[in-house]
Parts: sequence; C-alpha cells; structure tokens
Amino acid sequence: MAMHQYLEVHNIQARKHSVKLAKCYQNLYPIGYRNLQFLLDYGSCLTDIKWYAECRKVMKIGQSLSGDMVFWVVEGQCFHAEGDFPKAISCYRKAHYRIPHKIRPLYLMMNAYKEMGATDSMIIIAHKMVAMKPKVKSNDFSLMQDSARAVLSTTVLSHEQRSNIIL
Repeated sequence: MAMHQYLEVHNIQARKHSVKLAKCYQNLYPIGYRNLQFLLDYGSCLTDIKWYAECRKVMKIGQSLSGDMVFWVVEGQCFHAEGDFPKAISCYRKAHYRIPHKIRPLYLMMNAYKEMGATDSMIIIAHKMVAMKPKVKSNDFSLMQDSARAVLSTTVLSHEQRSNIIL
C-alpha cells in the first residue's frame, strides 16, 4: 500500500501540486514524518495550495529534527503569504542566524519590511546584503544582491531618517 501511494505521489507531483497530492502526503505522513525531504516536499505542496497553517505544522516537525534553515524560510513564507509580516520576519531572522552567509533569508526579510512600509529596517537589511560576499558565486546570489542595490538606489530618505539608521 505504501509503495503504491508513493508512486502515485510522484506521478501527481510531476504535474502540479494539488489537493489530491496533499491527501497522498497526508496518508504517507505516518511513515514519512521523520524524513526531511518528505517534510519539505509536503510543505511545498501545502504552500502551493495555500494551506499555510498545515504547512507551518509540518515545518515545525522539520525544525525539531533539523537545524536546516529551510524549515524556517518556508514557515516564514507561509506567514508572509498570510500578511503576518512580523512573524515572517522572525522566521527569516532565525533562518539567517542558522546560516549567516546565506543571502536568501535576508532577501525575504527585506521584502517583508518593504511590504510593511518599514523603510529604515528594509535599508538596514539591504546594506547587509550588499556587503555580503558569496561563499560560492551563483546567479541567485547576484540577483538578490542586485535587488538590494536597487532598493538602496531608489529609496529616498530625509536627512533625519538617514541619521537615525544604524548599520
């Protein structure tokens, strides 16, 4: 039964995440809940169908099993999608503290601050991103850094706002 379910999951997953796929993951959960890749795949499926509360529960299991920042990033993206920016930022910050040389949590945090209208915080994060040096050069890293540069070049602050920013 489990093997049949597993094959069905992969056939469905090749097409698109759906409620049917989520149900398959739900059926497999009792045997897959300790597998980190399973949890990430399940979380991705739940996020795609906008079942954010369920996804956060799955990510909490991943966080209890692993120090991998991705579980915090995905949880943050769920909060972000729901418009709960403070909780999203908290998750992104936890992800960043786990692996400080990764730019993605900062990028997501910068965008959350931008959507909140928290310009000062957005600029602080953008400066941190621009100052980062990649451990391994990648196109994604460059694109995220370029995005931070764009934020810095297009954000107009008064003299008083600039003097209040501490890097």
